[in-house]
Amino acid sequence: MIGGSAANNQQAAEMQHATTNYDNRSSHDKSAPATGTFKHNINAAIFKEDSCYGVGMCLRDKGNFIEAQTLWRYGSPFAYEAEAWELKRLLFGCGM
Repeated sequence: MIGGSAANNQQAAEMQHATTNYDNRSSHDKSAPATGTFKHNINAAIFKEDSCYGVGMCLRDKGNFIEAQTLWRYGSPFAYEAEAWELKRLLFGCGM
């Protein structure tokens, strides 16, 4: 868009960021984790108009489901930040 507003430019940049992250994720290894290890998937959704976000995670081993969690919080971080905070919370057991 030529002569677009700052909000439109920000939205376009975020869409490009989300598309880039999605493309990078699709190249990740989708195989089951090795025996004795776990695989942890985390995804976040940002709801800027409501100033909140949601994060979901799933933990599995060798194809077997172990645990899943979802949560939501107030704020408007980038998706990669929300995912990193969830990983930190899970690894260090802090309540955020």
